Amino acid sequence: MIKNRLTSRRYRVKKIRTPGGRLSYHHKKKKTSTPKCAECKKPMQAVNPHEKNKSRKRPNRPYAGRICASCLRLLTAKKALNVTV
Repeated sequence: MIKNRLTSRRYRVKKIRTPGGRLSYHHKKKKTSTPKCAECKKPMQAVNPHEKNKSRKRPNRPYAGRICASCLRLLTAKKALNVTV
């Protein structure tokens, strides 16, 4: 019987033929996509989701990990001028 958590779409299924001639399924997690900026949808440069076990310092600024640095500059300039978008 297959584990219930392996039946979700998160896992890829690969058919494997065993040496005994039986057909078996190997479940492998899908690769996650790179994080993107919430404003311009460009890939973020600070955080890499594939390096899970490595501790890396993230940018110490507001909206870090959500908005890229160029979009943050525009956002702070708009807030300084009190311009509503």
